[in-house]
Parts: sequence; C-alpha cells; structure tokens
Amino acid sequence: MPLSSLTLPPSEPGTAPEALVVILHGWGSNAEDIAGLVPSLSALKHCWVNVPNGPLAHPYNPVGHMWYDLEDPQWPGLEASKTQLAEHLTQLSQSKGIPFSNLFILGFSQGGAMALDLGLSLAGAGIGVFSGYLHPALLAAAPLGTPMPPILLIHGLDDGIVPFRAAEQTRQFLESCGAAFDFHALSMGHEITPEALGVANRWLLQHWGSQDISQENRQENRQENRQENR
Repeated sequence: MPLSSLTLPPSEPGTAPEALVVILHGWGSNAEDIAGLVPSLSALKHCWVNVPNGPLAHPYNPVGHMWYDLEDPQWPGLEASKTQLAEHLTQLSQSKGIPFSNLFILGFSQGGAMALDLGLSLAGAGIGVFSGYLHPALLAAAPLGTPMPPILLIHGLDDGIVPFRAAEQTRQFLESCGAAFDFHALSMGHEITPEALGVANRWLLQHWGSQDISQENRQENRQENRQENR
C-alpha cells in the first residue's frame, strides 16, 4: 500500500526546484507535525518537500504513526516499511523529475534511523539524522565499502529517549565506513531545537544551497558549519 504523505511545493514561486527533500517523523508522530519544521529551513525554499506518514498506526496516539513496532524487540514491520519507503522515494523521484542524486533524506528519532538505513543504500545528496540511532542489521554490515552521501548527525547530550551513546555508536560506525559526516552534540533533550534547525539549515546550504545564494555566502556557510568530528 502506498504511503500517505504531504507534499510541499517550493515556497518561492517562479523558481525551478533544485532538490527533493523527504522528512521522516519519529515514533508516534505524523507528517503534519514534522512538516511544521519546514518554514524554519530557508534552504528548502526552492525544493520540493515530501513528508510521509509511517505505514503503521501508533498504539497509543490515535493520530500517530510509526515505521515499526519499537515495543517488540524484534522490531516487526521494519523491513516492510523500508520496502514501502524505497518505493515511495522512487515514485517521488519519477513524478517530480528529480534524480536520487538530488535527494536529501532527513529524519527524527525512529525516522532518523530509517533515513540513515535507507539513505546509505541510495546515491543521494545527503542524509540528516536528528536524535537517531542505528538499526542492528546496518551496524553488522560495517564497513559497507560503497560511496556514501554526506551525513549530518545532531543529538542532544541530555536525550532521555535515545541516549547520547547511540549517537556515539553511529559516529563510530560511520568512521569505520570512511563516511564524510558532521557530528553536532547539542545541549538539548529528545527534541529539535532552533539551534538544531540552524545547524541543519547551514548544512543543507553547504551541500546544496539555493540558486540565489552567492558564492561568497556559500563559503561563509561552509565555514560556520565546519566542526571537527569527535
């Protein structure tokens, strides 16, 4: 069954879309909720943005969705969701005429884990992970030995839902694979703060940018966003 989703056109009329950005919500959230972040990301103003709902209903939130069942240690539904999401991305790419090489996948929490898992198998433009984690099967596959897109990791030092050690594990995995990534440890909990959005916006501008951004401003964004991996 196709995934339900919200599609947001470029916010500046008369501009040719440069990229396709897909944003994946966390466990128990939905497309409408996480789509509220889009106005805070000015880098997306010339992009098509798609926000899908996870295929499974959440057991406690009547309007919530999930990508798989976190309460079962076997995580039932994960592989089926990955297949559905891959089909969804292919359909989006074809319908918008935007290749995977111009695709960014962003995700929060469970959505961040999905973005990382699926994004590493695609020749995309980039992967952004907010408060995410690694799926065990992906961890067991390291090193992948294939080129990877740029990756952004943002995680709260005080995250009580997905502990910071999950971000450290992801960092170590990416290092073992030789991936190019930016790692940002922020003073926050399990959330996406204005500071986190600012980091993500600069990263998007660095790795893609908009048509009206001068070369000088692109260089400034690169300098602001540069941070040593740790």
